Amino acid sequence: MHDVVPVVAGADRALNRLPHLGRVVGQQLVRGDLVHRYVPALNAFTITFRRCWPGLRRRCGLLPRQDEGRTSEGSAGMRVLIVGGGIGGLSLAVSLHAAGIDDVEVFEAAPAIEELGVGINVLPHAVRELSELGLADDLPGQGLATGEFVMFNKHGQRIWGEPRGLAAGYRWPQYSIHRGRLLGVLHRAFVERLGETRLHTGHRVVNATQNDVSVYAHVAGGTRVGGDVLVGADGVHSAIRAQLHPGEGAPLWNGITMWRAVAQGVPCLTGSSMVIIGYFGKRAVVYPITRPDRDGRALINI
Repeated sequence: MHDVVPVVAGADRALNRLPHLGRVVGQQLVRGDLVHRYVPALNAFTITFRRCWPGLRRRCGLLPRQDEGRTSEGSAGMRVLIVGGGIGGLSLAVSLHAAGIDDVEVFEAAPAIEELGVGINVLPHAVRELSELGLADDLPGQGLATGEFVMFNKHGQRIWGEPRGLAAGYRWPQYSIHRGRLLGVLHRAFVERLGETRLHTGHRVVNATQNDVSVYAHVAGGTRVGGDVLVGADGVHSAIRAQLHPGEGAPLWNGITMWRAVAQGVPCLTGSSMVIIGYFGKRAVVYPITRPDRDGRALINI
């Protein structure tokens, strides 16, 4: 039996992007199962967001105030402190710049931004965001558009396969890319748009404090930096998260040890295939993260 659930204006656009929940007909969602648990929450969020959005946009400088224009910094005086200069922190900084918020300071504990790591996958929805930041042309030369995902059992017998990215019908590709190369793309964009002086390497933020006016990042060694907003993007061992959630404790280990590596080799199957071999707990994940060179060899994530 199907339910007919009222949908407020605005929430229908979000639901139409989630076809597994059902279909929106007029201002009603037609679908059975347990969808009635989710739609009221989405309706409430949409109503609240609609009420708050104009004020939020003015606060962020995306709409001019009636009594004051944007400052030379382009953000109506807002200063944003970002703790962590990894993929998350630099993506946020470049996104804020695109929104007109230029007074951004990034604090990174490492002494330098280095292109370290192994392979990761950037899915189409993330590629869309990077494309809207003007980075679409930078990605193909740094990674490889993934064409398919294939699973094999431990005997090498094919179990399942499906297309990925553009081949699956998305408007944006999925990229298999070296984590360091993606960081390099973001780092270069940051320096070009915001300037090298706004990225403070060798600055480990140990905690934050705030009052009714400002928030402060406290850097190891005694330095204190003030701003209007502070965002913790300092990784799995985040000092900011530990301060906000002191009872959470350290990250929990799931009992799995993962060995990661990259090596030069000849890509298998289509040349743009992501392959998983084995079963949960004992499996290998293998996929190329660069285009083949003239000898047909690429950098392979293992």
